[in-house]
Amino acid sequence: MVALNTLITFVVVAIIAILIFRVLGWALAPFIGNIIAGGLLYWLIDAMLMKLPWTFWDAIIVALFGIPGTIVIAICRALF
Repeated sequence: MVALNTLITFVVVAIIAILIFRVLGWALAPFIGNIIAGGLLYWLIDAMLMKLPWTFWDAIIVALFGIPGTIVIAICRALF
């Protein structure tokens, strides 16, 4: 009886863990993709349009805001 309860508990915990990882994957995938795309956009702007010196604060802005953050950095560097 104890082995059956342990097996049932293990199966339930495994199902809950799989569901949690799936939901977190759905939530985090767009966020991580936005960060990667923001870094790629930063690199393209640096290579093709204007030189953008990579600073610590640029890295923080790109990591937090992704593509919109990169666009704001490029506009600010172009104007100021």
